[in-house]
Amino acid sequence: MLKSESSVTKGRARTDSAWKHCKEMERGDGKSYNKGNEHGKGHVPPKDAKEAWQLVTMDVGRFFFENGIPINVVTSASFSSMFRSLGDYGRGYKVPSSYDLSTWVVERSRNNEHNC
Repeated sequence: MLKSESSVTKGRARTDSAWKHCKEMERGDGKSYNKGNEHGKGHVPPKDAKEAWQLVTMDVGRFFFENGIPINVVTSASFSSMFRSLGDYGRGYKVPSSYDLSTWVVERSRNNEHNC
């Protein structure tokens, strides 16, 4: 359930316009934005490609809104590259752990920057 309008999550005030969607979703269908994605356990598969795209896009948007990530990040070349890589990998990609990201991934990223 949503907290008060004055609450802050991850540095983003819920009075921010980005939270408008989350509040409308909760009012519309009785679900809270923080209960996970809409196509999780027990969900009927999307009826067409447009609906599938909308479900994925909602997950992407929710990730941005819940974590206070600026929307302009989508213009980053690495953002597009990340999605291209995920699409190329396909189903079954295991999300990296925070340990992986903070150790070997950051190290290799630093090395790649120095080699450019």
